[in-house]
Amino acid sequence: MLQPGEYIPLERAIVSLKRDHPEVLKAIAKAINSVDPHAEFNRETITGSKYGDSIPGFAITYGQLGSYLNTAVTRLVSVLIETEVGVIESSHVAVNREWLLKQREHAARQPEVVREIELRSYASHGATVTPIIQPLVDQDPKAARAELRKLNIRIERSLVIRPDDERDAEIERLRIQLEASTAREKSIAATVDASEKAIKMLTRENDQLRKERSSTQLPPASIATRKPDTKPRKLSNVEMRNEKARACQAQVKERATSLWRHADYAKHRTTDMVNVIRRLADSEPDWNLPKNDAALARWISSSAPEFAKRPGRPRKEK
Repeated sequence: MLQPGEYIPLERAIVSLKRDHPEVLKAIAKAINSVDPHAEFNRETITGSKYGDSIPGFAITYGQLGSYLNTAVTRLVSVLIETEVGVIESSHVAVNREWLLKQREHAARQPEVVREIELRSYASHGATVTPIIQPLVDQDPKAARAELRKLNIRIERSLVIRPDDERDAEIERLRIQLEASTAREKSIAATVDASEKAIKMLTRENDQLRKERSSTQLPPASIATRKPDTKPRKLSNVEMRNEKARACQAQVKERATSLWRHADYAKHRTTDMVNVIRRLADSEPDWNLPKNDAALARWISSSAPEFAKRPGRPRKEK
């Protein structure tokens, strides 16, 4: 909780300086921008306060405050400021009152600031009007301190009441927010209304389609009855024997093909492979091989390599 009287909102302080003492504001901005922009202010100097409570993790750098002050010097005092916790309202940034007074005192001592104040005073009230403060070169230290105290009192008093232009800006901002909220509510209401109309229309169409579909369906008596599936015909003994023979032939053919791919049987002719198949049949009780070797050779000849189909045996070399 911030102590009352120790801090002042940044927006209010800058608006007051810009209205009454723009030269001092310009000098303060120049001093802030001369520091490392990545350096952060002490939380006792500048802190974040929202509804009387400190903003958790609040931090602000010299570069961020310098950008805000540059905008205030060249254009207007913004109601938003960028901080390390994001963009927030400048009214939620609280500045230590004593630190701000020291910055104003230091800026007011600058010779260029004094000259700009004198020129503005002469331009506003005429050359016969006494400037706000006497030139420091013509004053002793005691008179200079007195004039600075008067300047600080004027600035301090101007910070008590928020200016009219700031209140007008706040009213305009709230009016824009209200208009945007009203537009969103109207858009949502229109979307809901359109959705309800679409649901009603689709419901009516679905009901109409169901009625038309039910009126075009055939009565149960007119639906053709499906004939029961006929039972599969039982195979005869001859057909069953032929099926077993074809299955055995396929197995023998597959076995012979695999043996020819093997290196040990790659040079076997058809007659040699017939003898091998005969020997393997002892371990295959399901095989029913033909008793004639010529018939068995015909079974495997379709899958035999070309050299295995040649007649005769290869000539032996001496």
